[in-house]
Amino acid sequence: MNIPGNCQIRICSEQDSFSDLVESCAGKDWSRVFLLVDSNTRRHCLPLVGQMEWLGAARVIGMQAGEDHKNLETCVSIWNQLSEAGAGRDALLINLGGGVVCDTGGFAASAYKRGIPFINIPTSLLAMVDAALGGKVGVDHMHLKNQIGLFSVPRCVVINPVFLGTLPEEHLDSGYAEVLKHGLIADAEYWEHWKDRRPAALREWEVLIRGSVEIKERIVRMDPYESGPRKALNFGHTFGHAIESLWLSKTGNPLHHGRAVAAGMICETWLSHQKAGLPAEELEGIVTVLHREFQPVPLHGDDLDRLLILMDQDKKNRGGEVRFTLIRRIGSCETDRTCHRSLVAESFEYYLKLKGNA
Repeated sequence: MNIPGNCQIRICSEQDSFSDLVESCAGKDWSRVFLLVDSNTRRHCLPLVGQMEWLGAARVIGMQAGEDHKNLETCVSIWNQLSEAGAGRDALLINLGGGVVCDTGGFAASAYKRGIPFINIPTSLLAMVDAALGGKVGVDHMHLKNQIGLFSVPRCVVINPVFLGTLPEEHLDSGYAEVLKHGLIADAEYWEHWKDRRPAALREWEVLIRGSVEIKERIVRMDPYESGPRKALNFGHTFGHAIESLWLSKTGNPLHHGRAVAAGMICETWLSHQKAGLPAEELEGIVTVLHREFQPVPLHGDDLDRLLILMDQDKKNRGGEVRFTLIRRIGSCETDRTCHRSLVAESFEYYLKLKGNA
């Protein structure tokens, strides 16, 4: 069995040959190599790899960019393109893109002809520190995040910080939310080091990425299929995924994942203070950072009922109860914590008052 924590992960440094790293990880025993891009990475990232001999030989297939295209219809399009090109079970799919491309491409590869190998080349900070790692693939369904999916491990993940130069600031911020989450759940020193560092001003990408990758991979190795400790990675996501789904259904436009997770972390940090003993001074410190760094989501009190319904659909729920990951102290957390709906409502009210949305 191929365990999600057991894929090769290579982080490029300035002296590494990116093309050689990809080739050495992927191997050469493929009848065809396909390179999946979306409309953004086709324009901004494909030129960075197109001149490299090994990657340049891959056949490019495409999808539309954006969370609203992370669905089964896009998978059908990918399967059609693979079939029309005659891709067999000995073909390889390379996903060049952010979290949407890696999630969708990984799912499409895992279902095509009962599974062909794939590798991820993440191009966003969010994908480099989170989405491309860990062996989860899937798509959204009925405005619900990642409702259709499975555990499937990429053959390798090759991370090259050069792609971060193609991103607007709001995309860097989206990945920064996951960086901060890693510190809050598992490493207080990591949190302290990065909590006051604006992503747009950073130059130490390799150091930051390596730290987050090590935290996530350590957790995934302990619990590949999310039966226990891996649930720590869901901190901020019970609220965050519900906020993303609500926003998409209300506006028809996707909300940046990190912005939704930052809002979720504020709500779930407040719950941590109420239910897990998080000290008041740590609550204040965490919320101050998240409040400062992430643009508020303009939610309102009448959104609560819909958010609660969406949380009832969360994949982590058991026995009809909504489950949260809560932090006891910065760097230490508890999983599978239940909270009364009235307390969940109070945490949302706390967010609204903090953000001036009440």
